[in-house]
Order: sequence, then structure tokens, then C-alpha cells
Amino acid sequence: MDHFRRAGDLSGGAWAHLFASGAYTMRGDLAEAVAQSEQALTLFRRTGDQAGQGWALATLGIRHAHLGDYERARGYAGQALEVTPETGDPTVLAMAWHARAFVHSQLGEQREAISCYRQALDLVGERKHPMARGVLVIMPRRRIIILASVVLVLIAGVVAFVVTALSPSAAPAAHGAVRPLNGTGTGTATLNLATGAETADFSGHLPPLGAETGYDQGTLTLTGASTFTYTGTRTVLAANGDKLFSAISGKGTFTRTTAKATETDTITGGTGRFAGASGTYTDTISFVVVSVTGSIQTSHVTAVTHGQIRY
Repeated sequence: MDHFRRAGDLSGGAWAHLFASGAYTMRGDLAEAVAQSEQALTLFRRTGDQAGQGWALATLGIRHAHLGDYERARGYAGQALEVTPETGDPTVLAMAWHARAFVHSQLGEQREAISCYRQALDLVGERKHPMARGVLVIMPRRRIIILASVVLVLIAGVVAFVVTALSPSAAPAAHGAVRPLNGTGTGTATLNLATGAETADFSGHLPPLGAETGYDQGTLTLTGASTFTYTGTRTVLAANGDKLFSAISGKGTFTRTTAKATETDTITGGTGRFAGASGTYTDTISFVVVSVTGSIQTSHVTAVTHGQIRY
């Protein structure tokens, strides 16, 4: 990219940023991937390259969907569809439809995803590039009916793809992409001081789940005058209704009115797009006691999450 900048080649620099976005995505650094795509879009707009703008906008739609920011993802995918028809290039327009389809699929909107993928695949047929390759997977009804990916081949700035049918049993979710799982949440926890039984309800924003809610069930054990451990299970409900399941274990310290804990969680699967999901994440948690009624203690909870998920 420095080479293009020194040479004053804005177009070459734009494509370099766009390719870098893909590299950062493969490394799991989605924030930097978004930044690279944004720089590419800025340069494409400066040069008036509408095809490049289409690619950059579609890429931003996909990246934001990975991050769970579906409102922005829809916006960028929509802009890509507005720009690309003017290019006259069916491959670029197919990429825009691919971006829209990907957003729908992440939200569990299966019919819309299928419709958009078919739009993309119809356009692909116009190119018939020999290097192109894609995948179409239709899962049984009442399960994820997601068209599992149109694979993009980028060679010298030219991208094209065609379709090959796979059986529904192919490509299980556990072999999917690794995505960062970072976010925050708040909630309410109740603890039975007599038995150690604990429950919690929470909400927050946790890409790639988007806005999420959930609940924990567990058992807390005192290990000292001011220390404790606990184990349990967690169910997280994603924005589109898909569920993510985890086994949780943690330890911490407490006073009469507060507690702090560090938790290690193992993803055990889920429903919808999280069927077969795997990964681990840690939660740094703070508790503030708000009431004690009999043996039931109620606390306000805040948590910061860092980890990875594969699906």
C-alpha cells in the first residue's frame, strides 16, 4: 500500500486495502478488516470507480454482519445494490446480492437469503469464468435453510463464481469460520445463600450474535471467608432467535455488598446457525448486591466478554 501511495496510484491503493481487508478477516481481526474496507471505499469514491465502490460496500456489509451490527450491514449491502447496476458488470452486482444474502442468513431470514443468493447465482451464469467456484447448500426445512456460501475467487482484481450442489450433510457448523466473541452485558443474579443455587438473566451486545438475551443456572460453593467458585450452564438467545449453549465455571471474591469473578466458558453447541458451534470465552464480572430477602440475595451484574466462536 505504501508503494501505491508513493506512486500516487489511488486505484491500486484502493484494491490493496480491499485485499488487506480479506487478509485481516482470515486472521480474525474484523475491526481492522472494516477499517481497510473503509479506506478502500474512500479511495474508490475519489477515483469514481463504481465497480470498486460496489465491492467495498458489499465487503463492509459482510464484515459488519460478522460483527453483529446488522443495521449497518443492511445499509452497506443496500448501497452496494444501488451502485453496482450502473457498472454493467454482472460479477460486481452478484457480489452485492451475495452481501445482502449473507446478512439475511446471519439473521436467520432463510427465504430472503435464498432469494438473494439466487439473484447472485443467476448473474454468475452470465460470466462463466473458468476459475470461478461456489457452493449451494440447502438444509432440511425447520433447520437452517441457509445457502451456505458463494465462494469468491479474486485474481488480478477479477472475481467470478458458479454453483456446485452439495448434500445437506456437508460442511457441518463446527467446521465454520472462527469469529471473535467480544462484548458487554448487564443483568440480575439471584443467589440462595442457604443452598448455593444461582440464576441470572442478562442482556447485551455480543457480536456475531448481535443484541442478545440469556440466562444462567448454576451452583456456588464457598471456598474461604471471602472466596467462592461456581459451575453451571448458560443459554444465550441471539437477535434472530438462534440459541447458543455454554458450560460455565468461575471463581471470585466477595464482600458484604460486592463481588468480582473471572469466568471461563466452553461453547457446547446451539440451535440454528449455532448447531455444532464450538469455542471458549472468558467473562470478567462485577456484582453489586441490591437486596437480601430471607435467604435470597439479588445483585446487579455487569460483564465484559472476550473469546472466540467457530460455526
